[in-house]
Amino acid sequence: MSETIYRAAKYIRLSYADSKTGESDSVENQRKLLDNFIASQPDIEAVMEKVDDGVSGIIFDRKEFKEMMAEIHAGNIDCVVVKDLSRFGREYIETGRYTFAIFFPPTVCASLPSMIISIPCGTKPMALWSA
Repeated sequence: MSETIYRAAKYIRLSYADSKTGESDSVENQRKLLDNFIASQPDIEAVMEKVDDGVSGIIFDRKEFKEMMAEIHAGNIDCVVVKDLSRFGREYIETGRYTFAIFFPPTVCASLPSMIISIPCGTKPMALWSA
């Protein structure tokens, strides 16, 4: 019996960079959290990282976000890992649309630290919450 390995995109976003040069400290902190989480999950392999540093989460017209979505639609990614849902998007209706309609099976969306995970379960997604 083979175990499913999810091909994950790490998605990192910060609204306003705390420095005009290089990455912000928050981006690095998010990266470390995601790397630690993924390292603890034997069924998730990070295959790409997308970073929108200094970009508002209210709009979804973000360069790296759109590239990640193209990879999902192409079937290259079946898991997205974010620090929390506010990093994915600040407009909660649209964020909900992505997590429960666009990320319908077979895409998984894992959000830390609240661990909101949308995963395939037969023909319907299943959401798990744990502290």
